[in-house]
Amino acid sequence: MLNSRRYPEINHDSTNFTQQKFLRVYGDAAAFRTKFYHLEDFISNPNITPADYKELFPMFDFDVTKQSKKLKNSVTDIQIKAQFSET
Repeated sequence: MLNSRRYPEINHDSTNFTQQKFLRVYGDAAAFRTKFYHLEDFISNPNITPADYKELFPMFDFDVTKQSKKLKNSVTDIQIKAQFSET
């Protein structure tokens, strides 16, 4: 949430590492370097396989660069709400 507004509007509720449902978050994490440093994919490829991502690097990447201009010019309240489970 950015200033009590959901951002980005992508829902990550379907992410489930136990059931192998993490392709969206894996793709976001793998593309982070490309987006952040503005490099070509073959230069910034992190070489993290989906299995390595699941077991070693389960990171979430939230790209907040495309928010409204109103949020960019003021102090922003950031809230991250997450639910975790163990099986």
